[in-house]
Amino acid sequence: ISIFVMYSPDRKSQLEQMIRLNSRMIGWEDADKILLVDGEANCHPEGFRVIEVPRPSGNFNWSKMWLVGVEESIHEKVLYLDSDRVLPIGYLEKLDKTITDNSFVFCDSLFGLKFSVADDFVMDLVDNHTAEDLRTDFDAYKDLMYYDPRYQLPLRGPGKGVMSGNTGFTRNGFYRSGGVDPFYETHGAYADLDFQHQVWSQGFDLVALDDLEIHLWHPKLSDSNEELTMRDIEILSLNNFVYHAKKWGLG
Repeated sequence: ISIFVMYSPDRKSQLEQMIRLNSRMIGWEDADKILLVDGEANCHPEGFRVIEVPRPSGNFNWSKMWLVGVEESIHEKVLYLDSDRVLPIGYLEKLDKTITDNSFVFCDSLFGLKFSVADDFVMDLVDNHTAEDLRTDFDAYKDLMYYDPRYQLPLRGPGKGVMSGNTGFTRNGFYRSGGVDPFYETHGAYADLDFQHQVWSQGFDLVALDDLEIHLWHPKLSDSNEELTMRDIEILSLNNFVYHAKKWGLG
C-alpha cells in the first residue's frame, strides 16, 4: 500500500507524534510513504519521500494536493492520511483487505482531542479501546475529546465525510472518479464533502469501518500564523460553501 500524508508546516509536532504512534501499525514499515507538504518542507521524516506542493494561485488547493499524492503513489492501493490522525495497530491490514477498485474506505468514528496529550495515552486509547467503547462510555472522556462522526451518505451541510483525513482507495478508482473539484481553496471542509457527493452519484461504494480514529489537537492558524476561531473559518470558507450549495442544489 502507498500512504500519502497531507501536511502543513505549522503542524510539525502533530506530524512527529502521528508518525511515532502509527509506526507501530502492522505494514507501516513496508509501506510506500509520501509526505505532501503545503509549501516549503520544514522536516524530512525517515522513510518518507518528501514532496513540496506549490500554490500556483497563492492559496491552498485541495484538488492539487490529492492529485499529487495519487500520482506519486507507487502502489495501486492508497491511503490518504492527514498529519494529525492516529489509527489502531491492525488498521492497515484491515484496510488492505477492504479496498476494492470501486470503493472509498474510511472510519466513521472520529474522536478529536481537545488538547495535546502524551503518546502513551493515545496509544492506550487506540490499542485497548474500540470505537464502540468510547461511544458507549463517552461521558468519561467528554472533557478530553469530542465525538466527530464521519458520515457515509452525502451531507447537506458542514460535517465530515469519506475524504476527511483518512481514506483508502485505488489509484484507478480515483482517476475514474475525475478527482477533486479544483474550485475549492483555503479553509473549509467542502472539498471533501463535494467529492463525497461526486463519488456517491457515480455509484462508488462508500465503506465505513467501525474503527477508532483519533484526531490530534492542533491550533487552527491562518497563513500569517494567527490563530483562527470557528467563526473565522466559516467566513474564510464562505465562497466554498456557496459554490458547493449551488453545485449540488442544497439551497
